[in-house]
Amino acid sequence: MKKLLIIKLASLGDVLASTPLFSHFASLNYEVHHLVMENCAIITQHNPHIKEHAIIHTFPSKSLFQNIRTIWRLFRIMRRDRYDAALILHIHPLFQILSKIAGIRTTIGFNNRMSRFLTISISYNHNTINRTVQEFILAQKFEPALKMGEGLEYYPSPTATITHQLPSQFLACNISGASNIHSSMPNRRWPTQSYIELFKQLSMPIVLLGNGEEDTYLASLVMKELPHCINLVNQTTFDETALILQKSCLYLGNDSSLLYLSAAMDKPTVGLFGPTPSEAANPIGKHQFSIVSSMECSPCYIPLHGIKGRAYTCDNNLCMKQISVSSVLNMIQTLQKSSPC
Repeated sequence: MKKLLIIKLASLGDVLASTPLFSHFASLNYEVHHLVMENCAIITQHNPHIKEHAIIHTFPSKSLFQNIRTIWRLFRIMRRDRYDAALILHIHPLFQILSKIAGIRTTIGFNNRMSRFLTISISYNHNTINRTVQEFILAQKFEPALKMGEGLEYYPSPTATITHQLPSQFLACNISGASNIHSSMPNRRWPTQSYIELFKQLSMPIVLLGNGEEDTYLASLVMKELPHCINLVNQTTFDETALILQKSCLYLGNDSSLLYLSAAMDKPTVGLFGPTPSEAANPIGKHQFSIVSSMECSPCYIPLHGIKGRAYTCDNNLCMKQISVSSVLNMIQTLQKSSPC
């Protein structure tokens, strides 16, 4: 049995986007290991198709000493476990170099300035090809028998339960999101007032989900005008959130991790996209829909530009403001008619 190391460290949504690879490689009799950061390890912690996890601290961190320790740990993991191949799902050359000098015979990844360290490589398209599809295209260059996954996968803990009372039918929503451990892109958010106006016109109960101070604050704005909404922000574990999403009729939200988690729980989703390209960022699946801003400047997100790029620095958020309440309402009502809860 060949040992394969899949390197996908973060963030939550990005790791969820890669989840079909684990089961599909395992089905071809690979022993699959996952290298992941500790804050994202929950995504594959209970995945039955992964033999072993290699969990590292946040990387890169603000501490040079911590970064050096993490790089040394990465090298030792790669050297110790004698992998036959490493599938590197990050463009940064560090992981390609480490894999090669650790003695991994076959390294598969996306092109960059250090691509000579890769055995198999393709170029990455940031805008027009779905990220999960691109990862499968790359993986198939290494293993042609690999078949494209039809949806994302998440496996909650077998002991996870829902501890809150829920309506029999409801729409789940996270009005915030758009943040991870390394950066925040508030411009990905549809205006809170637009969510409020939408919720006023929906007959279905609304369950608010999320975590963190920003999510708490935005949810409080909703609750001031719509106290009948069910506010579960900061009141659920990640696994309980997954189970709640599984019971929902529909998930609505910005381009963020709960959009991917909903898709992984096989629920219909409506993602709202402005600075990030829906063609690349909307999760794969049979019932995953998107509403896209028609502003000429959208999408503007270019990963290589980092936090200095326009997607982060635009101070007006015109693209998300341009998405009308009526367009979102119409899509939700259409989905309710075609696929009643």
